[in-house]
Amino acid sequence: MTRWIFTAAAAMLATLAAPHAFSQAGAWPNKPIRLIAGFPPGTPPEVVARLLADKMAPALGQPIVVENRPGASGTIAATALTQTAPDGYTISIGVAASLAVAPHFLPSAKYDPIAAFTPIGFVLRGPYLLTVRADLPVNNVKELVAYAKANPGKLNFGTPGIGSVHQLNFERLKQQQGIDIVHVPFQGTPPMINETVAGRTQLFMESGGAGVASLVKAGKLRWIGITHPQRSSLHPD
Repeated sequence: MTRWIFTAAAAMLATLAAPHAFSQAGAWPNKPIRLIAGFPPGTPPEVVARLLADKMAPALGQPIVVENRPGASGTIAATALTQTAPDGYTISIGVAASLAVAPHFLPSAKYDPIAAFTPIGFVLRGPYLLTVRADLPVNNVKELVAYAKANPGKLNFGTPGIGSVHQLNFERLKQQQGIDIVHVPFQGTPPMINETVAGRTQLFMESGGAGVASLVKAGKLRWIGITHPQRSSLHPD
């Protein structure tokens, strides 16, 4: 039996369930289950992990204990999962960063996500919102590109870590538009958001959770774009 992993979080892989994983488990579960969350408390994937645990525990008749193992774009948690017994009593939340991106970019991700894990459920998908400090004089992506071209190397974008999908989205934007903005990686989403509010960085991409909506409502941040083929009422253009 391989180790089990859920897929969840914004811009994630559309992984399907593998029903045979449960059929191999016999009397599973007959003891508590550990769910490893690879991101800090309060971040969207971690919140999803806790909501999932709350819903699964009554249905399975066993408690599910969420363990936070944040860092390295979720690869610390993924690596920890590979080091457990493949008996179904340790599961995890997998995101695009840890399952699709990091194995190709981070030397620390020494696992084959296809061989090491068995997906058992698709939990959530959604877009990222391009977010800027409220005092940055841009209101949409077109204006951001123009501002970046007029001020090369003066804009800093924050991400939850090197090799994250957040970084790849920005690198793609830089390549497509020919702009020079500087990557500032943080250890998770909260410091990324806090440092943008404080002024060390000027923009980031994140889902609508993680406290971003309240900061937008308070006038400290502003949404100017979305990683989705359709327009959204959350931003003006």
